[in-house]
Amino acid sequence: MRRLLLIPLLLAALAMAQGTQKDLSPDAWVLLGNQYLGEAAYDAALVAFKNALNKDPDRVDALYGLGEAELRLGLVNAAIESLKRAIALDPQHLPSYLALARAYAKLARQAEDAATARFHLNKALSVLKDAERIGKDPAAVYNQMGVVYQQLGDHEKAIAAFKKALEAKPNDPLVLYNLAIAELAQGRLDDALASLKQAVEAAPFDGFLWARYGALLAVKGDADAALKALKKAVELNPKNATAWSYLGQVLLDKGRVDEAIEALNRAVKLSPLAHPEAYYYLGLAYLKKGDYKKARFNLTKAVVLAPESPDYHYYLGLANEKLGNLDGARAQYQEALSLDPKYQRAREALNRIGE
Repeated sequence: MRRLLLIPLLLAALAMAQGTQKDLSPDAWVLLGNQYLGEAAYDAALVAFKNALNKDPDRVDALYGLGEAELRLGLVNAAIESLKRAIALDPQHLPSYLALARAYAKLARQAEDAATARFHLNKALSVLKDAERIGKDPAAVYNQMGVVYQQLGDHEKAIAAFKKALEAKPNDPLVLYNLAIAELAQGRLDDALASLKQAVEAAPFDGFLWARYGALLAVKGDADAALKALKKAVELNPKNATAWSYLGQVLLDKGRVDEAIEALNRAVKLSPLAHPEAYYYLGLAYLKKGDYKKARFNLTKAVVLAPESPDYHYYLGLANEKLGNLDGARAQYQEALSLDPKYQRAREALNRIGE
């Protein structure tokens, strides 16, 4: 609703001030393009920045805005060209360097092989090295450098970059979150927890950060602290499906089955296709309650969404077995074993019901 109301009002105001839309100045088109970017109306932003460039082809902020819009629309190569033009016109324009590095990183994610991905990531690093020399906003530069190193799998360099970013901007919650992810990738759970704790202290109203912090507390085995953090997460952002899924898992682990079912149902209602683990834990919860039909229903969804998980197949097999469908159970146990030949419970189940 906000986008529908604000943008026409802004456009009308600009048109009244300058005659007609066709007569808008480059300043006005850039202002409008930035408004569209902020409202995630990327197609409209693209048009606005192009209109600005039609009137002033060397306008750096319009080229930067155009590159951002193209990048958000998946037009990565076009974005790269727009951003290169912006940098050529103004070698001190830091936002264009940062956006260009993100564009190369996006090409890396789309690459079909590791060598091509590495090639694009090294280009991103080269751009960020140039940005580093400008000397503006080092926190943003080092944070993005850390993200690229993380994408390269070089977690030590990623951690070093994020720490440099924090030297420039202490307690930045985004950098702290990125640092925690890099630390976790190295198996440094306590360090990751400390970084996320600092992040939620720096941004106490960020439900996303509270959800991640709660999830790590659960991994650590501190279920009470995890529960408190995850309740905070869903209180701050009731539409965060991930937080509801984590909360349901912790409640189930604590034996609070009905509450777990309520939380997990919230997760799948908010995001029906993104959380196979929520269906899986719903299945486990209904197995605990002896409601095998609902268990099978949810475990079937988990298997459809994540067929590579042997656990999902095993428990779907168990639900089928409880319902007397031995052929269905056998098929799921066999699939669990094909995914993990050492899956002992699936082997025992097959021995129990017969292969």
